[in-house]
Amino acid sequence: MSESDVDTAEVIEQTLTVQVDGDVAPVTSENQLTKQAENNETAVEKSRRGAPVHSVWGYAFTNSNVHSHSMPNNAVCKHCKQSVRHHHKTLAVKNHLKNCKPFKRIMLNTAVVDRPDWWMSKNGKKSKDVTSSQSTSSSKGSSEIYSQPSARSFAVPLFKASEQKKFNYEMAMHFYNTGTSFQRVDDPFLLRAIQIARPGAKLPTRKQLADDSPGGLLEECYGKVKSQVDKQLSGDSNYVCITSNAWSNISNEPVVNYMAVSPNNSLFLEAVNTEEQGHDADWLSKDLIRVIDSLHNNVVGAVTDNTATNKKVWCELEQKYPSLFFHGCASHGLNLLVKDIFAGKKAELSGGGPDHDPASYPFEDLQLFSIDCKDIVTFFHNHHAPKAKLKKALATAKLRALVQPTPTRWGTLIGCFKSLRAADSILNGLVSERDFVTAGGAKQKEKRLAIRAVIMDPDFVKKLDECIRILEPIEMYIKLFQGDAVPCSDVYKAFLVLEEKMRNMSNISSEKKEYLAKLVHNRFNFMYGDAHGVSYLLDPRYLGDDMTRRLRNEIDDFIYNFLKNDGTTNKERQEQLAREYTAFRIEALRERRENTFRFRLIGQSKSVLQWWKADGTDWPLLQDLATRVFSMAASSAASERSFSTFGFIHTKLRNRLGPEKVKKLVYIKTNTAQISGTDLFDYDSDCSIDFSMDVSILEDVTA
Repeated sequence: MSESDVDTAEVIEQTLTVQVDGDVAPVTSENQLTKQAENNETAVEKSRRGAPVHSVWGYAFTNSNVHSHSMPNNAVCKHCKQSVRHHHKTLAVKNHLKNCKPFKRIMLNTAVVDRPDWWMSKNGKKSKDVTSSQSTSSSKGSSEIYSQPSARSFAVPLFKASEQKKFNYEMAMHFYNTGTSFQRVDDPFLLRAIQIARPGAKLPTRKQLADDSPGGLLEECYGKVKSQVDKQLSGDSNYVCITSNAWSNISNEPVVNYMAVSPNNSLFLEAVNTEEQGHDADWLSKDLIRVIDSLHNNVVGAVTDNTATNKKVWCELEQKYPSLFFHGCASHGLNLLVKDIFAGKKAELSGGGPDHDPASYPFEDLQLFSIDCKDIVTFFHNHHAPKAKLKKALATAKLRALVQPTPTRWGTLIGCFKSLRAADSILNGLVSERDFVTAGGAKQKEKRLAIRAVIMDPDFVKKLDECIRILEPIEMYIKLFQGDAVPCSDVYKAFLVLEEKMRNMSNISSEKKEYLAKLVHNRFNFMYGDAHGVSYLLDPRYLGDDMTRRLRNEIDDFIYNFLKNDGTTNKERQEQLAREYTAFRIEALRERRENTFRFRLIGQSKSVLQWWKADGTDWPLLQDLATRVFSMAASSAASERSFSTFGFIHTKLRNRLGPEKVKKLVYIKTNTAQISGTDLFDYDSDCSIDFSMDVSILEDVTA
């Protein structure tokens, strides 16, 4: 090939680009490169002596005779334009081309089967796969040769601006939903790992992740999730119940949150930092009215904690919204019942609860015993040597660790009693050791003597069993009512059953049994709302069983006079509701008596709400009332769970997050999990390290 032949470096100046060793350079098409290589090989196929000439010379140089010993020991590479000292050695030319960037670009853009053998044997060993592929391809024809994938077909293009924006969004959603600290985005290994998969990819910066200004990444993610939430709440038949609760965040600032709960999901609406505003009935009523009005006719009522202040709020809201329902949280009420039993020696019960006579309180022995049990757990938790011995013994016996009772964690008191009961023999063995009392020195002697006295008391196990018997049915219902799909009719039924169980409890004095039954009755009366009574009458499983005649008449009147959305009614509507209610009871009583297939489905594969939507079409006015009342939540547990999300996001190691950012992060995490059906709370926030927490406490709560 002469000097006038087309230079390969000019041929490759096309518009296509490929990234090699961090550089981006223009490349040519595969057909042009293949043709160029064939021409070069033909031009130098034979030397002047008649012996075959290695094709590498034609790939490297324009002059076809450069390999001749009559020519100089160096020549200019036609690709990189650098002088190559080859000394007429083929190996020297190969080594140069393997390091020549322009030529490497050409090879990247050449089909694998069209590359020369010496290029494929880069490590000194000829590729068997390539050789086999070449020989097979040559026998099949040119059309199949070019059907082989080229290296360029595997080249990954750089991110476009739109792709980078989508990548940033998805990466941000990962950070927001897993509680990952924003500073983790600066980890160089994360960037390297992503760039292996996509060269040139860039991670969003820490500042971008935290940007909640208009157009910022956090604001964008929040806006997209909010649009999905608004869409779910906008349907005419999507009834929701508002749950509200108050707590103090990591900075000890008062916060009130609001959730929109339905049997399908629990959506986080907002959280309000009340600052210097007191949580009195007037302010709570006004703020709840603001939230209810923002959702228009989709709201069927609200559930709050059981406090004297909230009870005033229910009364005020019932006057303003006569067609909505308001009552107390069933799980919270049962948790207060536990406090009534084990901490009831007070003039006023928790939250200003129901009437209470501390003079007749019969559980002083169990109250003191529960304090002793807490002291036992605390002692073994805080003293390393006894803790290590106990841990080893429990592991050998395959028992769980002792549970520390925590006031804010429902169900941990019975967990404490059960863990002590299971470990009784192990604890007896540990405190019976000769050095148990003296091991801690004079300062701990008195405390250790007290611990040993409690554990070795002959009535220790008896008292544990009594506490467990009292708490087991209460704990069962506390867990049950934390679900969002539990109808209010189950709450009414549960308190009837619970009161009966307390009256018939074995191995407990009659005085204690009557006191327990009275506590259950009073607690339910305190949290009671119209939704409990109406749902108990309209539930085909119960139909008002064991309800007093006086209360049934009151609820019947409530049903007949149930108002429309505009707050009005008339005689015709009242008569229609009465006819439908009578027809429903006749039909429901018949199905229950005959135990029909439709009846057996209720509460199993079909919820009561689903039964009314599917089978209540013959009674349209009553169906609307039933659909509303069975959309009411039994508890405000959804709001309690959102506090866990707040604690997951806003931790001691992440306390510089502003309140608005925290709210948006909680909004994103809570609602993304609810909408997608994928709960990511199983992740532990990398900012919530607490080395002092006993894992058994968490196991007890999430059991």
